Amino acid sequence: AYSEEVVVTMQDVNSDKWDGSMAKSFAGGIGTESNPYKIKTGSQLVLIKQYPDAHYVLCNNIDLDNRNWPIVNLNGSFDGGGYTIYNLKITRPDGNDNVGLFAQLGSKAVGIKNLTINGVDIDAGTNNNVGAIVGNSYYCYGLISNCHVIFNQGSKITGNNAVGGVAGELYRTEIKDCKVISNINENVIIGNSSVGGLIGYLEQEAGQLLLYNCHVQADIIGSSSV
Repeated sequence: AYSEEVVVTMQDVNSDKWDGSMAKSFAGGIGTESNPYKIKTGSQLVLIKQYPDAHYVLCNNIDLDNRNWPIVNLNGSFDGGGYTIYNLKITRPDGNDNVGLFAQLGSKAVGIKNLTINGVDIDAGTNNNVGAIVGNSYYCYGLISNCHVIFNQGSKITGNNAVGGVAGELYRTEIKDCKVISNINENVIIGNSSVGGLIGYLEQEAGQLLLYNCHVQADIIGSSSV
């Protein structure tokens, strides 16, 4: 004999879909450089905002499901572990500069590495310092390395001044082995002034070399310093 037909929907554990909530704890670790907090879900990812000075490692792909991402700052480090964050969406009211997955890197931040953001939709209005991964770094001597941003249909980053694919405005922060790739034939990075495929505005000290082995394939539009 056979039972009635039952339809079972299983969640893909390799691509956790964020429900908009914040977790109460991480998946492991203690938040140090040698033993970083482990992140496996979108709810754990947003918990970073409660502990910005800690260190983190991503242990799973995460789908942010185009839910509006909040302001999350980082003053420690974030290792993407080679995993991907999908469908980052940010709509930020005017008067809230520094817009990105991480709104601001603090002066003690070690950096961000090994992370891909696939699908990004950021509408920053008239706000400044806008990028998929980092909005602004505050005199951070850290490193952003091996980070990729991918634009698909419906993807875009729009803002006012200092608008970039990876980061908006950086101060003395190194960028290495990063890529910005657009899969659509339309403007995907849109700003007024200081608009770039990789970074909108980068300030460096005399003699510093802060950009290494990076690649951009995207359509960009702005009014000045593009």
